[in-house]
This record gives sequence, C-alpha cells and structure tokens, in this order.
Amino acid sequence: MKNTLSKTLLLLVVGGVALAVCFFGYKAKSDSVRKQKIEYAQETAKKESANIRAIKTRVEKFYVNSSHDTLLNNVTKENVKKEYDKLGSIKISAQDFGVPENGLTSDVKELGKEKEETQKLINDVQDKLNMQTSISNLFEGGVKDWQAEAPAEVTNNLAIKDNVKKDSLTSLKDEVSTKDGLWNKIANKYLSIAQTQVAQAEDVEKLISKMIKDGKITKDATTENYSLLLSKIDNIKNTKLKNKYSEQAANIYSQMVSNVEATPVESKEPAEPVVTQPTEAPVVQESAVEQNQAVQQNNTVPNGQPVETPNQGTQTGNVNQPNTNQPNTNPGNNATDPNAVAPTTPANPVVPNQGNASNGSGTN
Repeated sequence: MKNTLSKTLLLLVVGGVALAVCFFGYKAKSDSVRKQKIEYAQETAKKESANIRAIKTRVEKFYVNSSHDTLLNNVTKENVKKEYDKLGSIKISAQDFGVPENGLTSDVKELGKEKEETQKLINDVQDKLNMQTSISNLFEGGVKDWQAEAPAEVTNNLAIKDNVKKDSLTSLKDEVSTKDGLWNKIANKYLSIAQTQVAQAEDVEKLISKMIKDGKITKDATTENYSLLLSKIDNIKNTKLKNKYSEQAANIYSQMVSNVEATPVESKEPAEPVVTQPTEAPVVQESAVEQNQAVQQNNTVPNGQPVETPNQGTQTGNVNQPNTNQPNTNPGNNATDPNAVAPTTPANPVVPNQGNASNGSGTN
C-alpha cells in the first residue's frame, strides 16, 4: 500500500516537473522568437528608411513646388503606379512583422509615419491625375496645362464633346471639392466652362423643341424666337452640335417662309378694323374706231355723202405711219385748219388700221 502511494506521488512530481520544463522551455523559445522578430524589424526598418525617403523625394517631384498643390504636366499614371508598388512592398509596421506595437523602437515608429505620409502623397497625385483625365476628356482636344490657370485665349477656344452630360459634370464637381488650393481653382474653372456649354446646348434644344413638334412648326415659331435661336446657336462651340442645330433651324425657317401647316401666331393686340373705301365708277373711254366714226357722222351732208376734210389723206395701211402728201394725218393736231372738226378725245389717240371702206366712198 505504501509502495503504491509512493509511486503515485513520484509520478506526479515527475510529471509536474516535466510540464514545468516544457512550459518554461516554450516560453523561453517564444520570447527568443519574438526577440528575433523585433531585432529583424528594427534592422529592416533601418534599411528601408532610405528607400522610403527616396520614394517620397520622387513623389514630391510630381508637384510643381513644395506646396504639394498642382502637378507637373509630364506626370503620368504609370510613373505614379511604380512608386505606389515600391512603397507597398516595404514592410515597416509592427503588423507586417507580427510583433506587438510596443515591441518597436520609437525611430521605427517614426519611419512608419513617414511611410504613411508618402502614401498620402501618392494617393493625392493619383486622385488628381484621375480627375484631370476625366476633365480633359470633356473637351475636344483635351486640356494641355494643369500647372497654372489657362489664359482667356485658351479657355475661349475650348469646346466640349457632343456627348457630355450634366450629371457627369455634377459628379466630377463633387470629387474636385475634396481638393483645395490652386489645383481646385483650375479644375473648377474647366468644369465651369463645360457646364456653361452644356447649358447653352440644352437651351438651344429646348427652344427648338418649342418651335417645332413632330416635324411641324408651332405657333412659337416666330421671327423673334427664330432670331433668338440663331444667336444661341452662334454660341455653340462644338462643331458637330452647331451643324446639327443649324440644320434644324434651317428646317424651321423653311416652314416659316412657306407656312406649311403652321399654326398662326396669336396676336396679343386687337386687330384694327378694315375700312372699306368707296370705289369710283370707272371712266369708259371710247375706242379709236368709235371716235373716228363720230367724226365721220359730223362731216356727212344730208344726202349721205361725206364731206372731204382738208389735210386728211387717204390711209391704206397703218394710220400711225405718216402720209407723204400730208405730214400730219391727225385731225386733232391741225389746229390752224378752219374746216377741221374739233376732236372729242385727247390729242394723238391710237387708232387701229381701218384701211379703205367697203363701200368705196370717203376716206377714214
């Protein structure tokens, strides 16, 4: 009995010692591994500090100056991505090495902060480049200079693309608002130009849709609205849109001229009453033949024989042609002849060609 109890106690003691040895051995091993990790982190951090500072120096050169505001025009997304990848490959934080935060020395912690600042600069450059690309794609030919505000001769010649929409400009404006400084001012200026041109195009389209519907002009297709339409089209900078609107305006004008199925424009002023003027009875003038017959009747004797009138030669053709024997065949012009019959019509009437009378008596 005593032997059995002794053996049991011995086994317990031996087991406890073994467990203690294992525990302390594991703890010592663990502490040794952690110490090695910390030492590795410290050494690596010191080595990578030069790389981090080199990356930061190259990223800062993407900016125009040390204010980290506007970017140089030659910066590309490829250049920025290279620096982004290099910085990402650098292990500097406690988490990267799997050690507690308090295990790192203060100089390593400061180096970690420097890496974070460099990462922020890279992110800033990437964000600005992306927004610059989006804004540049709004215009025909793009935007060439982002280092300073563009002069008037540049902005006045900018023309938006024909597919630019108002919603895309609103989204871009929200993104630009996250940045400040001169870069923000430059970006907003380009966005304002695009917004103005989009609004101008929308105004033209609204006016056109007001003046013509289903291919036919409406009562709003007035001279005033047409002149307004032309002036608005003249402000459009995009050539494709300008040609499109000009063709639509020409169609409206053509229908206005021909008034094809156009609804008349309602006048706001009352119509003036139409005053009917009394018409005079037309003055009936005797024909030359009737006048000539009246002359013959006045010169006829009672027995029905015509009286020969002086200076009245025989007319065989057109009486308008002068007679070689009598220079003046018009009785109205022979005022000195006492036997001439006074004319009843104005002088020099146009008399048709009568020729010789059928009865052979007298001369017309």
